[in-house]
Amino acid sequence: MNNCYVFFVQTGSENNVCRYLNENLIENNQYTFSPKKEIIYRKAGKVSIQLKNMFPGYVFTKTDYAPLEFIKIVSSLTRQSGKIIRLLGMYNPDSMNLSSNEKGFLMKLCDEQFIVKKSTGLIIGDRVIVREGPLVGYESIIKKVDRHNQRAEIELPFMGELRQISLSLEIISKM
Repeated sequence: MNNCYVFFVQTGSENNVCRYLNENLIENNQYTFSPKKEIIYRKAGKVSIQLKNMFPGYVFTKTDYAPLEFIKIVSSLTRQSGKIIRLLGMYNPDSMNLSSNEKGFLMKLCDEQFIVKKSTGLIIGDRVIVREGPLVGYESIIKKVDRHNQRAEIELPFMGELRQISLSLEIISKM
C-alpha cells in the first residue's frame, strides 16, 4: 500500500468512521485505521493502561489508489457518513498523501494493530536512554519527560507540520 490519506472527522467518532470506511472501501487492498497509544494511569495505588487516540479527530487510510481516484471514490462516502468532515489535502492532490518519511515514522512507532505501546528507559544526567518499546532509537525527538505521569512529549511529523504528541515512557532509574 503506497499511499496513506488522512480524514478529518468528528472527535470521538474515529472508531465508527474506521468501521464505516473499512466496510465500504473493500477494494484495492486498503485499510482504514486510527492510531492509538497506551497511556498509563495511577489512581489509588493501582496502575492501569488505557488506549487513547494518538491523533484525536483524524483517521488514516492506506491504499494503492492514486489521489484523484481516491477522491472520486470517497467523495460520496464522505457526504453520507455525517461524521467525516473532510479528506485532508483534497484540493491539492499532490500534497494529500502522507510523505514517505511521515508514513514510515508512524508505522515504526505502531504495532500491527496500530497501537503505540509504552516504552521504558532511564535518565543519565540530562540524557534519556530508551531501553524497550517503540521509542528505542528515537531519543532525539523526545522534547520533555514527565516522570510522575510516565509520559514523554515528542515531536512527530504530520501532514508537513511537527505535532507534539504525548506517549507513555516509564523511567526505571535516574543516575
